[in-house]
Amino acid sequence: LGCVPNMLLCAPADATELVHMTHTLVNINTAPTAMRYPRGSAGADPLPETPQFLEPGRGRVVHEQKGAGRKVCILSYGARLAEAMAAATDLEARGYAVTVADARWAKPLDKELVNHLAEHHELVVTIEENAIG
Repeated sequence: LGCVPNMLLCAPADATELVHMTHTLVNINTAPTAMRYPRGSAGADPLPETPQFLEPGRGRVVHEQKGAGRKVCILSYGARLAEAMAAATDLEARGYAVTVADARWAKPLDKELVNHLAEHHELVVTIEENAIG
């Protein structure tokens, strides 16, 4: 779907984001939209009573540890955010200063966030479903 002109592509990290992204996509009528979400459980978090509109093309930093260790960033897209957080915990125990970010949108990509992460970290690792290699 990424090759469709003007297509907006998002992938929620969890059930809360699923509610917000569904609300967002329902309220966009200026471009084609698509959401990627895996089969199975969406998690046990309580769902928000009032959904929020998420600005297309804007990601978020969900965890940032400042420290003296090597600066590593894990940029997650979609439902692998919990695994990214677990990896951050493991890396921090090994002395790394880890940031975890949630891209939220593959198209448009938050270039400002990606550039910021690349400028301030020695290593940026991406994690998403259906990506091999």
